[in-house]
Amino acid sequence: MEKQRIRNTLSEISKVLQSTRPQENSLFAGQLGLVLYFAYLSRNNKKVKQLCLNRWHKVLQAFNEGEPKLDGASYSLGYGGLLYVMMVLRDWEYISAADCEAADLLAGHLLQQALDMIARGLNDPLHGSFGILHTLLYFAEVTGKDRYAKKIFKEIRTRYYHHSPPLIVNRMESAEAAGNFNLSFAHGQCGMLMILIHAAKQLGYQVSTKRFVEKSIDYMLGYRKEAGYEGTLSIFPSLINSVSLEAGASGRLGWCYGDLGYLILLTVAGKYLQNQRYIDEAEALGCRLTQRIRSAETAISDPFFCHGTSGLVSVFTFLYAETGADIYKHTAFYWLEETLKQLDYIKNKESEGQQSILTGLPGIGLVLMEQSDSSLSDWRKMVLLP
Repeated sequence: MEKQRIRNTLSEISKVLQSTRPQENSLFAGQLGLVLYFAYLSRNNKKVKQLCLNRWHKVLQAFNEGEPKLDGASYSLGYGGLLYVMMVLRDWEYISAADCEAADLLAGHLLQQALDMIARGLNDPLHGSFGILHTLLYFAEVTGKDRYAKKIFKEIRTRYYHHSPPLIVNRMESAEAAGNFNLSFAHGQCGMLMILIHAAKQLGYQVSTKRFVEKSIDYMLGYRKEAGYEGTLSIFPSLINSVSLEAGASGRLGWCYGDLGYLILLTVAGKYLQNQRYIDEAEALGCRLTQRIRSAETAISDPFFCHGTSGLVSVFTFLYAETGADIYKHTAFYWLEETLKQLDYIKNKESEGQQSILTGLPGIGLVLMEQSDSSLSDWRKMVLLP
């Protein structure tokens, strides 16, 4: 019965998205996100493959005509997303190597943009140098060409592995975050450390990376407040002032901000570092976060991925796969039920913004696909969940 409800909801979403005409071509908010959506949908429905390729060809046409409708080099909104989707399609043999003639040119351009971003402290996991590193790591997996990712990784190690405090600057966030170290998963330290772990596994320099990751996590754990930060249920901060080193927290329970990012990081880093203290910390934090289900405890008001219910489905499914802890499986199912309850909300959503992976229908659809077929869970790499 649950599988049928998922399929019905997915069918409703797909009908809406087939008629969606994005104004931009980006991965997280435009046509490229829909290419990825229909690519995954086609894994179990080959008839959909042409929908994916039709949208892909529209992106390429705009690119070749000099009107790419992309915003700079970023992974989320720019050329980084273009290269990422190109590699997905090549990896699956939806397109040939000959169809990827621009790939090396794009990779070289992204490398130079990333080095400039690092020099200016623009290190966002989605919008900055770390997002580009994430893209080029995948490029290396598919093509075997790792020189672009290696140069970015080297620059990050040189600039930040001996930094005090052991945190990485990100000056890309909003004005309210200016002058702060961002510790969140989507825009800060938790997400950046996840990418560094991935880079070290793939490119080497594991000893120095493990040392930096451990120093950074220990530093963040030093800000733990068992009673919670004022006005929130969060026991870990989202921001630390770079001058006063005073911390503030977000009360959100979501993929983007809040304690859930720490739980993801501690779970992954605990295994990577073979650090039992981190594993124990993650288990304790997981017990706390799985009990937060009322709206006042979560700040959740929609079914979308970024800070809504479907994002929690994906994160807790990932945590169950990583740990085998049944509490995560049950929690993922709870948030799946909450997502499916909002079917009318999904169907009646106005067209503006529907194409966004993070705050629209494609993200919900991708989560439902992985719930119906676990072999599709590799889409989560896109949102930094390995």
